[in-house]
Amino acid sequence: MIASAHVAAGFVAGMVAARITERRVHRIAAAFGLGLLSHVALDAVPHADYWQLPPSTVVKVVFCEIVLVSTIAALILRRRLTPDWPEYLLSGLAGSVILDAKFTARILLPQGPARSVEHFGDYLHRFFHAAYLSHPLPGTVAEITTTILLLALLTRFPRKT
Repeated sequence: MIASAHVAAGFVAGMVAARITERRVHRIAAAFGLGLLSHVALDAVPHADYWQLPPSTVVKVVFCEIVLVSTIAALILRRRLTPDWPEYLLSGLAGSVILDAKFTARILLPQGPARSVEHFGDYLHRFFHAAYLSHPLPGTVAEITTTILLLALLTRFPRKT
């Protein structure tokens, strides 16, 4: 699944965690766990990923997606957050994207550790990643639709007065 869907799912995971438990440590753990589960669930849906883009373009596209989805989520959530929002939102986001650390490892880490992270990420993804099952057009439509639905789901959380 594309980065925007995982990021949107991370926001949803954080918001759900904030509503299902009151204890700080439980919120953080629940947000991370829900984010992780969302990643596995989203990657199990047939999708296109970025295979049609040149590698040099993927980093720019992913950055733009993250900024756009985060901005939209911030606008939706600005009156729905509790004071401890950074804890549960950042935990949900971390859980929702950590399995894709293999993609950023070669940018952020030295070559040896980066290879290890990539190898581990590839190993984990082979159990649930379904990008290869989809044709690019329906796969891309599924990714964009999923992102929009997840962002729309954020509007269902109650506003704070």
